[in-house]
Amino acid sequence: MTNHPHHLILQSYIEQELNPSQEMLIHDHLGQCDRCSNLALDLAQVDRMILANSISFEIPRRVENDLFTQANLLLAKKAEKKQHIEQLHFLPPARPKIFQLLPLAAGLALFLYFYPFKLHSYNNLQSFDFSPTLIVSENELPTASVMATRDKEFTEIEHFITIEEEEFNEN
Repeated sequence: MTNHPHHLILQSYIEQELNPSQEMLIHDHLGQCDRCSNLALDLAQVDRMILANSISFEIPRRVENDLFTQANLLLAKKAEKKQHIEQLHFLPPARPKIFQLLPLAAGLALFLYFYPFKLHSYNNLQSFDFSPTLIVSENELPTASVMATRDKEFTEIEHFITIEEEEFNEN
């Protein structure tokens, strides 16, 4: 090797994590390069110190079982809650806003289509006659005598209806 290996590669060599061909190349380089072999010795010494000072302990079997039991209970509750939530989804999914506005837009379009006055511009609005118009001409308006005759007819009809209601109530 003409280049020196990176210190992480040397660390992997010490921990025996390289494949055999890489391990052979590093081994050959360490035999020829004092600098890299000294670095590898320092890394190996640090590795041994870490292992010597590490604290290890075992979790009691009872605590481990309790942890697994609690974890399984939590998973079961979560699954039950999810199933309950899925059952509550009886409402149809919400439609996008555009679909909520379609009926309003259709109604507005129909209104504008059938609206009798076509106010296309401000000029049309100015020329529109807003004065009240008579449905019948003045010649066709009923006279006072015609109105009196109609009042008399309505009175007779009301009297007849009253008599009919009284006869119906007696039966």
